[in-house]
Amino acid sequence: MNISEFIRQGAHTDTFENHRMLAWTEREANIGAADTLIDTEAFLEMSGYESEDVRAYIASLAAFEKAVENYKAHYNIVVNNGSPERRIQRMQAYQNKLARMYEELQDQANDIMNSGYCLSRPEMAAEFAVPEYVIDYKYEAMAVRKYNVPRVELPTFDKVFGSW
Repeated sequence: MNISEFIRQGAHTDTFENHRMLAWTEREANIGAADTLIDTEAFLEMSGYESEDVRAYIASLAAFEKAVENYKAHYNIVVNNGSPERRIQRMQAYQNKLARMYEELQDQANDIMNSGYCLSRPEMAAEFAVPEYVIDYKYEAMAVRKYNVPRVELPTFDKVFGSW
């Protein structure tokens, strides 16, 4: 058996599958535990789930994410195929538009956070007396239960564009 065959078929492959399965099972258990530990109604209230401001934020965030996807697709075309100056200028204008959209999202998020009816992850963790990662698992539990509960804390700008 050569090295590549060993990597594909060696005895360790079963061990890897077992570890992966245990990790997934543990993750599901953590999600279930967080869902049981944290009262859903209180969580929805603290996250501002029923708020019109939060619903507007969700719509704005979806529009921003779609705009970022569109920009990335056009960016790849410009970089891979070369482009005339006019197209590059349009891309720069699009970058400016994305920056303005992001600033607006930040303003919306700050308004929501300052209103007091939507708590941040650290504030929720303090309210429920749990570590912040438990709040993350509760968000995942809510997604499993088909609730669209937003996280009003924006990713930093470099995380939005840093992956490409």
